[in-house]
Amino acid sequence: MAPRRYSSILDPSDYGEGDTHGLVDGIQLRIGNKDHRADLGSISAIRDWRKHVDPNVGLYGGGLHARMHLVHIGVPDCIPERLFIVAYATEFAFLNDDFFDNAEQGKALESRDGAIVGLTVPDAMMSPDKQSERAKGIQKLQSWLISEMMAIDPERAMLTVKLWTDYLKEGTCSRVEYCNVTDYLQYRLDDVGGKFWEAMIKFGTGITIPDHEKQISDDISRNAWIAMALINDLYSWDKELRLANELKLTYMFNVIWIIMQEQGVDLEIAKQVCISMIQENIQRFQLGLKELEEKGKSSTDLFLFMEAVKNTVWAGAVWSMASPRYNSWAKFNKQQLEWLTNGIPDHLQRNLRRVPLEISEVQRK
Repeated sequence: MAPRRYSSILDPSDYGEGDTHGLVDGIQLRIGNKDHRADLGSISAIRDWRKHVDPNVGLYGGGLHARMHLVHIGVPDCIPERLFIVAYATEFAFLNDDFFDNAEQGKALESRDGAIVGLTVPDAMMSPDKQSERAKGIQKLQSWLISEMMAIDPERAMLTVKLWTDYLKEGTCSRVEYCNVTDYLQYRLDDVGGKFWEAMIKFGTGITIPDHEKQISDDISRNAWIAMALINDLYSWDKELRLANELKLTYMFNVIWIIMQEQGVDLEIAKQVCISMIQENIQRFQLGLKELEEKGKSSTDLFLFMEAVKNTVWAGAVWSMASPRYNSWAKFNKQQLEWLTNGIPDHLQRNLRRVPLEISEVQRK
């Protein structure tokens, strides 16, 4: 197997405050070598979003973390030259998700339609009078994001477009109607927890799964993506509950809420059920990995991809428990706060982007 080029073992003492609920006990996690380009990617996405979508976005916490950026721990062997764009894409996904969560239902659907068109069919865009200004801003950033990725790695950029298109399509249940746990998990399997991170791992590391191994890869990683979605639900509960209360919603699109409704149990029991479901899916994933290793006839890239998936899943717990996104007590580090507040210094912005944002807009038209 190819050596690790860009990462090292993460010391458990560096996990920070918070509770991993025993999900990473005995697990050896890796973290990318220190590189400010991940923070620059996230903060650039936030500042672009303020300019083109919503000027009211403040000290936003998506992938940022005082000790470890989500991409550093989620894709530890990301090629350094791709850190900026992978972090940008991750931050854009968070911003996009929160935009639809916070928007009024009608505006959200209008914008999501525009987002699908802007990402997948640039030549068949809706007429300007049918799009909100925010939807056009989202399209502009999506178009630049794909143009930038195409300039770096056209093959994997196209894979990313395909996976994101699948993600944006309507799933088995929507955020505005009740669905059971089974339907919910299938939806989440097709949601950002799976397809998005599959794309980020492959693009960031340059991994290519041979065609004859794609089904094997999908079958084994399925339980990992379910576990990751459940980990997200566990750690994002407080954030989502605050939003639901603010919007006076009568439902929550979170497996913990669904378990409470289906089983008639209280919050703490529902959380324990969620943790048990995470552990069960991790065990199934590990069993699939063991069987793959015992066969020993798979490609190096398949093994590397599975190792990356494993790290991404457990990283979700370690990163989430002390990230500003999910914890009101968590803070940005001094440098992140400076860049978020006052902007990124010019000398750090040079050569980060291969395609200027304005040029990608002209190309799209």
